[in-house]
Amino acid sequence: MFCRAHLCRGMDRSWLFLWAIIAVAVITSDALLTEASGHAEVAGPAASTPVKALDKSLRLQSAQGKQEEAQPAAKLGECKVKTTGDQPTASVTIDEKSLQAKFTCGGEFTGGTVPNSSEPTKCCKNATCDPASDQANISDVLGVEGRAENNSHVVTVTVAKVPEAKRGAKFYYKCTHASKEGEFCLVMVSLPGSLPSNECAIDRTVELSLPAPHTTAVFKCNGTLADKPVEVKTGDSCSGEPTKSAILTLTGGKNESHAYTLGVAELPDTTTKLCYECVYEDVPKLPNTTEKEKRTCSVMVTVTGRGTPSPEGSKTSTSTSSTSSASIAYKTLGVVASAVVALSAVVVD
Repeated sequence: MFCRAHLCRGMDRSWLFLWAIIAVAVITSDALLTEASGHAEVAGPAASTPVKALDKSLRLQSAQGKQEEAQPAAKLGECKVKTTGDQPTASVTIDEKSLQAKFTCGGEFTGGTVPNSSEPTKCCKNATCDPASDQANISDVLGVEGRAENNSHVVTVTVAKVPEAKRGAKFYYKCTHASKEGEFCLVMVSLPGSLPSNECAIDRTVELSLPAPHTTAVFKCNGTLADKPVEVKTGDSCSGEPTKSAILTLTGGKNESHAYTLGVAELPDTTTKLCYECVYEDVPKLPNTTEKEKRTCSVMVTVTGRGTPSPEGSKTSTSTSSTSSASIAYKTLGVVASAVVALSAVVVD
């Protein structure tokens, strides 16, 4: 103890001051890096999509696409168990590409359907499916034309389209028992749920924008995508001759995710609107579902011209983020300076 005390009394105070500065610098450098990193993450979404983030997004979409591909185009549900109460025994969902769903009345429930197959445009609007009070036209329930056709106990339900406002809507049918009156198997038919704004569906329009050079936009088309876009002169029509200009680059679409990436290397002189068509072939028509037709989804892409100023919101957001980061850095440096001055005063005293 005596030796240590002796050494401490003999140590030059300037060395203590130097070690104090080094300790404060090491501790506060970590704080500066942490603050800068945190604010870089906050500012990130306002900038162009980083390559790593885009790659991760595409991998996620690919995984989701594989799950979707596991679903058959027209899922066939079998209704062969007696329903008690108003809980459906079987359920099917209208397919986005074919606009159809199929179910079969199986087992002992082959006595017919409610509503009767002689009224193909009707359905049950509620799960109780009471013939007297719950039957309605499919068009009254969904807002679009629909039809249910029974062929050897296999019922095919076809709708004209999936209305955006009715996504997730449900309607019902009963498969009645072949010999026991009053017994039935209840089937629930659902429209597909909501889709992301960048995903195509029949008669849908997807809106994308490329406001700056070297930016990208991702969309999904589970039909057949046209090789080249059409330049939209007026309105939102996607018809006309494909454009000869090479403003956009298009990649992807070769895996189960159906995801495509649009990019722009250099902005055009003026703001340009282009349209890609996502085509769905052999979609059943109504009222005669044996006839097929081509249906489409329009992918509208607005590419900002060179002379067009960037949106005020994005400038403000970037500017605010940068100012905040700088302010914190200066404040932290101020704390460091104060700490050094205080320590030096202690050492000198």
